[in-house]
Amino acid sequence: MKTMKKQLSLVLLAVLATISLNAQEFDRGIESTTFVPKGFKFVGGTISYTGMSGENYKFLSFEDVGGNGYNTALSLFGGYFIKDDFAVGGRFAYNRTKIQIDNLKLDSDDITVDVHDYYNISHTYMFSGFIRQYTSIGKSRKYGMINELRISLGGGQGKNLDNSDGLNVGSYQGIFKFEVGFCPGMCIFFTNNIALETSINLLGFTYTRYSQTHNQVETGKFSTTSANFKLNLLSGNLGITFYIPGKASPAK
Repeated sequence: MKTMKKQLSLVLLAVLATISLNAQEFDRGIESTTFVPKGFKFVGGTISYTGMSGENYKFLSFEDVGGNGYNTALSLFGGYFIKDDFAVGGRFAYNRTKIQIDNLKLDSDDITVDVHDYYNISHTYMFSGFIRQYTSIGKSRKYGMINELRISLGGGQGKNLDNSDGLNVGSYQGIFKFEVGFCPGMCIFFTNNIALETSINLLGFTYTRYSQTHNQVETGKFSTTSANFKLNLLSGNLGITFYIPGKASPAK
């Protein structure tokens, strides 16, 4: 039995030694290129606005659709490279949405809906901390990939007003939000210190809690938890980033 154990041990050592030797002899020829050196700082931001309006519009089974609304979003971020191609930083994001429905009718065999004089407005803000890893594409110092891991915490407020039945019915809600996300992207320098960056939300966990007060009398709570791994092109971000050399860092 002892002899068998010794033989198995010798065989295992021989296999591991062979794998190690083969790994040492194999060279893929990949050379590392510094994309952004240690000591650089960066700041950037994104801004977007979407407006919509309609009057006496028909869509599928909906008739006499009328109203207006908008969505505006602002994001500011900055960071510092604590070593070559590796940065830490923070981000602030603000989002404001308004929806006003003057008329909306749905009349089918089983469902009848008639909504008018409905108003909703809400805004949220998020504070994030993140780490970033940059990787050059080939030996290029102009095109690179970004892998960002961020943790976000924030909240907001919103209110609804409904006068569909001739009575002013309103509710107020407070919003709490926590997110952990992985956001890959791409960085393209078109000058030595100015780059265009794009990223998407690929992997994440989100927890949201709503606390509502209805007509300043009744209260309610609602929460959602979600985890996802999917390619969502609608979650894309596009912005301009300025890279500032430090005192000890070389110019790009």
